[in-house]
Amino acid sequence: LAIDASGRTTIHPSRDRDLVVQQRNYLKHFGSPKAMHEFSQIQQVAAVLQTKLGTFKEDIIESNKTKVSELLSENAEVLEKTLKDHQAFMAKLAPEFSKCRTSISEALRTFERLVSAGRRNLWIEFFNDLTEQANATVATHFGDNDIISGQIQREFKSGQVHMGERLESLLEEHLKTLQADLQQALERLLQDVQRVDFQQRLAVGSMHQKAVYQTAPLDMGLGAKDWGSIALNVGSYAATGASIGSAFPGLGTVIGAAIGAVMGLLMSAFNFFTSKEKRTRKAQAQVQAKIDETRDEAMGGLADGDRQLMAPIRDEVNSTVLRQVEALYTNLNRPEAIIEQQIALMRRIQRSVENMPHGTIQAI
Repeated sequence: LAIDASGRTTIHPSRDRDLVVQQRNYLKHFGSPKAMHEFSQIQQVAAVLQTKLGTFKEDIIESNKTKVSELLSENAEVLEKTLKDHQAFMAKLAPEFSKCRTSISEALRTFERLVSAGRRNLWIEFFNDLTEQANATVATHFGDNDIISGQIQREFKSGQVHMGERLESLLEEHLKTLQADLQQALERLLQDVQRVDFQQRLAVGSMHQKAVYQTAPLDMGLGAKDWGSIALNVGSYAATGASIGSAFPGLGTVIGAAIGAVMGLLMSAFNFFTSKEKRTRKAQAQVQAKIDETRDEAMGGLADGDRQLMAPIRDEVNSTVLRQVEALYTNLNRPEAIIEQQIALMRRIQRSVENMPHGTIQAI
């Protein structure tokens, strides 16, 4: 239709030799320019454009708002898939953390049981040895109360010193075992976490989905070297009376004085016709009664001594090992809150965009 009254193209003078021929050929099929004009429906197109002249800016804004809303929706769906993957990952990890906590508790219980039984056995052995030594002393020095009393008192005190060394050695040995058990439990936990992480990667990767969930590398400063440096300082617990249990200060003097008094009574009570062997056995029985009395006092205080000994060790395991376990679980689970926050943020922005007045854009 772009031909003037003289039959020349009005598109551009340079096209008057080629394009105008095509234009004239089109006209041959319609008979008149008016028929061709009506067939093209150019007026309807013009009418549509005419109606858009007043709102084209608003229409562009609405089109872009639709694109933003669709993009937010798509990203939120990707994050929701990621959230499900992470929740599935944590669900698989939960039993592994439970097993680790149980292993730590079992290691502590085993430690406490072995130390308690060992301490009891050492004290039983201590008093058995003291009984043998006291019987030998009474038999050798019967009749000389001062020698008997002093000798038994010295044996009691020297036995206590040796007893303290043995108790400290016992505690140190079981503390090393406890530390090895705790380290093994923690190393096994890290291996389980890595195994579950690897299985999760395989499962998600095999689906070839757009949202591929992967956990962060499990470095986190939680290697075996760091786990091994558990601060179970043997010197803090294995020195002095706290680890030895009841040191029974003064009992050596009490035993010596009691035995001296017993021997004095025996010497005054028995007549000289009584045989020395019989009198010796009687004296030994009296000495044994005093040792048994001290034994009962010592053994009766073992339970309290065990509790005082175990309390700081249990507290330290809880404050170091278990705290690290819980910190690892918290760190691994932290993405869930972050992803949920981002999903909520995207949905809120999407609603804000969709609720904006038509043709307007507002700050969010």
